[in-house]
Amino acid sequence: IEASYSFLPTLSPTMVSISIPLPRASIPTSITMHRQRTASLLTVLAVTIGTSLFLLTSKKYEYDEAAYASLLTRQLSPVSTDPEFKARAAGQAISFYVKTSGKKRYLGRAERIADTWGKDADSITFLFDNDDKEAVDEFGRERPWAKIQHVEGTERFGEYKITGGDSGAAHTAQRLKTRAVFASEFRDHDDAVTPEPPEEKGQQQQPVADWVCYLDDDMLVNVANLKEDLIEKEPLCAPNCLIGDEWGHGGDKFTAGGWCMQRPLAARVSELLKDHTDKELRWTSTDDVSFNSRVIRDKLGVSPTDSERWCSELIMRKRHKSYKFPKVPGKTYWETVVPNLAVYHIRFLWSDDAAEFSFV
Repeated sequence: IEASYSFLPTLSPTMVSISIPLPRASIPTSITMHRQRTASLLTVLAVTIGTSLFLLTSKKYEYDEAAYASLLTRQLSPVSTDPEFKARAAGQAISFYVKTSGKKRYLGRAERIADTWGKDADSITFLFDNDDKEAVDEFGRERPWAKIQHVEGTERFGEYKITGGDSGAAHTAQRLKTRAVFASEFRDHDDAVTPEPPEEKGQQQQPVADWVCYLDDDMLVNVANLKEDLIEKEPLCAPNCLIGDEWGHGGDKFTAGGWCMQRPLAARVSELLKDHTDKELRWTSTDDVSFNSRVIRDKLGVSPTDSERWCSELIMRKRHKSYKFPKVPGKTYWETVVPNLAVYHIRFLWSDDAAEFSFV
């Protein structure tokens, strides 16, 4: 800091300005400089470590043959070869619900499901909107093993994908269909775990499912593998199992493409939805992230359990989970991995004509 002091000399009419340097307010010492350099180095180190961790968790993985061989030995074998285990798994009853639409493209997906793995299901219900009701009802008449349910107010379910579409209406449709799963499953059973026997003599009552599964119509299921997968994961999360392809979004965990829920947990969700509106639950958005965060986590204190045998479309788009989707030729993956999956996206089907994974 410098200050100027002015004097009026007696021998000159001219003002003389004399500048006198004053001591600086703070002169860096060697200790201070050392501390500054240390702080800078620590900052650079922290940024480097943080960047490395980010790249490790979010980069597009590169794979080699050794990694794929490890995948083969770890994932691709059947869940178990033990006869008792297989018998116990086969005895599990699953009630499937599929979210779909009467629009031509989605009705085609529903037909494909009903004519393939839907025949292996203990119970399967398709949750439609009111688009092309006549075609949907005909679909149901031709497939008596498949149940059809029209959910009012869900015609705009896909608008979140459309530029200028009403995402609010789409999310409302998603929540309505999610509610329909629990309303339908527990309509005949107030006590979800041990229902009362039928009152009328000779009345047929559907067996109570051990698991309730809700899936998008672009997901395919190997029912036998799924039952084994659920039994294998059950000790990790019972009695509140919510199993699927787990992902994270903004700190919230959710399952992509659908989920399977253990019946005791499904019963708790059913009661919660009966007693509360979406607004009261603060469930105001989607049927995946918002449902998991506001209903499953906040109200019931449950987190999803990830399964290596569930492969949603996100795996193909994001490629974060190297242990689920290796960088190998599509046909090789189809021949080795897919037969041992439980639930997977339709893009995992191999198309010889296209020489790539197909998309329906």
